[in-house]
Amino acid sequence: MTDRRNAVAQKLAARLATKGAHAVALVGSVARGDAHEFSDIDLVAIGNGPRYQLEIVDDELVSISWRNTADIREAFEDPFAVGGVVPSWREARMLHDPNGVGASLQRQAHSWSWDAISAQCDRAVGAELYEFAEEVYRIVGLRRSGNRRATAALRGSMLWPLVRSMAMHHRILYDSENSVWDLVGNAMGNDWQRDFDIAAGVERGAADLAVLSLYRLAATRADRTLTSTQRIVVNAALAATEHAV
Repeated sequence: MTDRRNAVAQKLAARLATKGAHAVALVGSVARGDAHEFSDIDLVAIGNGPRYQLEIVDDELVSISWRNTADIREAFEDPFAVGGVVPSWREARMLHDPNGVGASLQRQAHSWSWDAISAQCDRAVGAELYEFAEEVYRIVGLRRSGNRRATAALRGSMLWPLVRSMAMHHRILYDSENSVWDLVGNAMGNDWQRDFDIAAGVERGAADLAVLSLYRLAATRADRTLTSTQRIVVNAALAATEHAV
C-alpha cells in the first residue's frame, strides 16, 4: 500500500509540475510513514492554483493544496496555524523541487522557534478566551432553558478552539490534528483529560458541564495572557458557569 501511494504521489507531482507548480511536497501521514488504510495522500503545490481540492486517483483519496511561498512563510508566523504547519514542513518529502523552493521552506521550518512569535501567541490565547466568554454565557442560558440540541452544537464548536488555544499556550507542535488532543491533555493534566472525554462523548457524563469546566481550566491556566479588560469579561463568564444546572 505504501509503494502504491508513493507512486500515486509521484504521478500527481509530475502532473502538478506541468501546471506550473514550482515545488510539490508530500506531507501528512504518508510522508511520515504512519498512514492507515483510510489515510489520504496530502500534497502541497507551491504556485498558483485551486486553494484546496480532492481527487480519487487509482482508488486513493488525494488532497491537493496550492500555496505560494508567501502563504507558507506567513503561516510560520501565524499562532493559529504554526502548531501544525511547522512539523508538517519539517517532515515533508519533496517530490518536485528543481529550484530548491521547497527545500528553502523546509530549512525555514527546521530553524523556526516559538520565540519568534511568543508575544503573538499570548495575545491570541487571551483573545480566544475573551471571545469565548460569550459562548459560555450562551451554553449556560441554553442549558437552563432546556434547549439540548443548540447546547450540544455550541459545545462541539468550542472543543477545537479550546484545544488549539492550549496548544498555543503550551507551545505544542503537532504533526497531525489526530495527535493534538492527547498532547494537550498531557500538558493540561487529569482534570482536563476527564472533562474533555465527557464533553467529546468519549465517556458518559454531563457534557455541557464538562465543556464549561474545560473553559475554566483553560482560563485559569492562561490567566497571564489576559489584558485587564479581557480578565473582567472572562471572570464574569467563569462566575456564570456556577449557575449552570
